[in-house]
Amino acid sequence: MSSVEARSETTLLRQDSDLEGLEPPQQLMPPSRFQRLLGTRRALICGVMATLALAAVAVERRAGHTAAKAGLLGVTGLVESTGCRDAVVGDPCWEAARWAKTQGIHAHPEWYPGLTPQSSLFKFQATVHQAANGQCPYAPCSEGNEDGEVAPRASPPIDVAQLQPRPSAASAVKATKQVEAQYQVTDVQCTSPLVPVSGTGPTGELTMTCGCPPPQVLDRSSGVPLCLEPTGPSQMTFYVYRAQGEDDYPPENVNAADLAGLMWYLHNEVVASVPRKFGITRILRYKITMQNTQELYDAAGKQFGPFFAFDSAKCTAPQCESTWERYGFVVGCQNLDRSIANYVRDYKGIEVQQAETEIMFRKLRGISGMPSMPTDPTMDGLHSGIWYSLPGACPSETFGAKSDECMKAMSGGQCELVDGTRQCTYNAEYAGEIRMDDLSGILDEGRGIHTYEDWWKTSYEQCLNAVARGERAGPCVHNAEYNVQTDEGVGTSFWNGKHDMEQGLRRMDRVRQLFREKYPQLPDSFEEPACL
Repeated sequence: MSSVEARSETTLLRQDSDLEGLEPPQQLMPPSRFQRLLGTRRALICGVMATLALAAVAVERRAGHTAAKAGLLGVTGLVESTGCRDAVVGDPCWEAARWAKTQGIHAHPEWYPGLTPQSSLFKFQATVHQAANGQCPYAPCSEGNEDGEVAPRASPPIDVAQLQPRPSAASAVKATKQVEAQYQVTDVQCTSPLVPVSGTGPTGELTMTCGCPPPQVLDRSSGVPLCLEPTGPSQMTFYVYRAQGEDDYPPENVNAADLAGLMWYLHNEVVASVPRKFGITRILRYKITMQNTQELYDAAGKQFGPFFAFDSAKCTAPQCESTWERYGFVVGCQNLDRSIANYVRDYKGIEVQQAETEIMFRKLRGISGMPSMPTDPTMDGLHSGIWYSLPGACPSETFGAKSDECMKAMSGGQCELVDGTRQCTYNAEYAGEIRMDDLSGILDEGRGIHTYEDWWKTSYEQCLNAVARGERAGPCVHNAEYNVQTDEGVGTSFWNGKHDMEQGLRRMDRVRQLFREKYPQLPDSFEEPACL
């Protein structure tokens, strides 16, 4: 891995653990990245330092200083006089313990001596706490039994129901998994400079029509359609995507991406881990209608505000509140680095523009007498994927800590009819989802591969048993969607070639194809605005 790639991935982990879900604690993540960045010797040295740090933490807890640091560490729960605290829904320790119980122990049981998947969450909390990386600064007060039941405790029970996420009324409707939009026409042929855009028919029905690429505005005053640069905030409609596990929550106070940005993220952070990082199982699509405020346009002359990372529905950047106080709850964006993973957004799909795509591929290969296109992403004139930030109600607090007063005082930018006012900058409408297993093409009913776990874990265990019985020869290998060192997968080739733009384009087209097959009543794509 190059130094640039290492820096970029480290920054990604720090800035945006919410794009995919909640990040597992660093000491429970597969150690390959750690060893790649630091080397085996430094890993051993750091292991000794971690042991010393653990001893120091134990001394500190005995000295009674742990409770005094609770406010700095931001862990929600009850603080007992003994210095213990049970993790509760929504705090980082609960997420770390949950990841260890549901995923970590299956991938690396050696990290959890004496525990089984049936052990209580509090026993996993104790193990994560002993690792002393800051995710669980408190030992649990409760213990639980081997069936996962919670043992009685002397401290008052926590009302977990009050700690569940409470979405605003506007976004609660969007959390349902029914696609309500029905387009009468999903594709239309337009003459330059017009492109297919979302519009409405004579009776208000949704349809694709011809308009200007966002953020340009259409001018027909001369009798000839012209696309002019905007003189103020433009209203724009386009798709954004999110990678998630099985948990459902509304699309506000989160980060999302265009398709190229989503694939960039999956390739760098999700499929390179076994099992997949953050428990990602789905790709969700939303149709975004947005219009940022006049205050932002007057100050910056831009359609997008600055990008802010969200973690557990809380903005983690220091400038969040001051930006929103000054400009309203504006949608933000940032461009990605194609040298990390070569995904481009200047592309409409192989089936949509076969001739153009083949010309692009031929230029890349330098064949058929065509001049070779520069392979350096900084020189080919194509553009990277984009990440977006969508501020919602009470963005200054995490899930479970959003009070009614905070949600009323800071209502966010999600609304039904977008008008570009300070509290009405975007609407996110659910537009379907596909499964990661279908995208990677790993399921095989004939071979008994019905789930992702069957593919990466059960098949390996079955192989070991078959070798032990003398029914087949070894060695047995774990299937993996992508290996960073080899730039290839094991048991699948779908993710091979992270820096190969042609393969990246084909992977993106496969995403569109899966959505098209499942939701034929929706357009494949919308013209995407640049992040400027």
